[in-house]
Formats: sequence, C-alpha cells, structure tokens
Amino acid sequence: MSVKGPIDIKKYKDHIINLGVILVFVFVAVNIYRGQMAKIADARVRNEMEKKKNAALGEISQLEKKSDLMRKTVNNKDVSGMMDIFGQLAREAEVSLISFRPEKEETFPLYARYPAELIIESVCYHNLGMFISKVENHPHLYKVESMELRPVLDDRSGRLVKIIATLKISTVLALK
Repeated sequence: MSVKGPIDIKKYKDHIINLGVILVFVFVAVNIYRGQMAKIADARVRNEMEKKKNAALGEISQLEKKSDLMRKTVNNKDVSGMMDIFGQLAREAEVSLISFRPEKEETFPLYARYPAELIIESVCYHNLGMFISKVENHPHLYKVESMELRPVLDDRSGRLVKIIATLKISTVLALK
C-alpha cells in the first residue's frame, strides 16, 4: 500500500461544486415532489367527495321525479266526478248505487282528503266484494275506510234477499 499525500482540493473543486449543486437540486426536487403528492392526494379526496355529492344529487333528482309522478297520479282526478266513477263501477259489479253523499273536505299540510259515504245494494256478497275491489284498484286511488253490512232477509223463508252496504270511501289530492 502506498500512502499518497494530502488530497489536492483544487483539483476536485469543480466536482465538489457540481455535487453540491446536484444535492441541492435533489433536496428541492424531493420537497417539490412531496408537495405535489400532497396536492394529488387532496385532489383525489375532493374528487371522491364530488363523486359522492353527484351520486346524492342524482338520487335526489330521481326522488323528485318520483314525487312529481306520484303527485300527478294522485291529483289526476276530478273530485266532483266521483259519483260518476262510482256509478260506473257499480254497474260493472252489478250492484246498485243507492246513495252518494260527499262529506267535508279535510285539509292537511301536504294533502287534502275528500271522504264520501256510499250506500250500495247487492243481491250477493260476491258482487259487493267485486265493487269494493274495483274501487280500491281504481287509478284515482280511492280507499274504502269502513263498511257496514246489513242483510235483508225474506220474512217468510228467512232467505237472503239483498245486502245493503254503507261504505266510507276517501281519496286524496296532494297540495303544492
């Protein structure tokens, strides 16, 4: 092994300066890289939040469309024409509409309820059930809230002659 003398720094001065400059640039580049990575991570978080907001807004939009459709369905009726509708349904079910009496409208914050009392006469329970089914399945959304049945019997034989049914029926209109 040979021992050399002191290192001549002047000889490597340019290399040392270049190495120092490179180290400074690497340090600056690493710090810039960390800052940009933090910004990218923040942008990804914001992007995910925006996607969730968009999904929620899409759901709200769908619910608004469904709400509008339901409001149109519920309000697709003429309350004053209820008697005509019930008369037609009675003919289809082969029962007699004896009486139709609208009752006082009830108003609530989001809807108004329109009740009515019907008196129906039928020769059998089957036709009466068919009438009730037609009422409750009508597109104008009527609801039979209560029913009172009174059978009429023949005095001599005791056989069923007819059935008189008193029905409480209502419908609603959505308020804007």
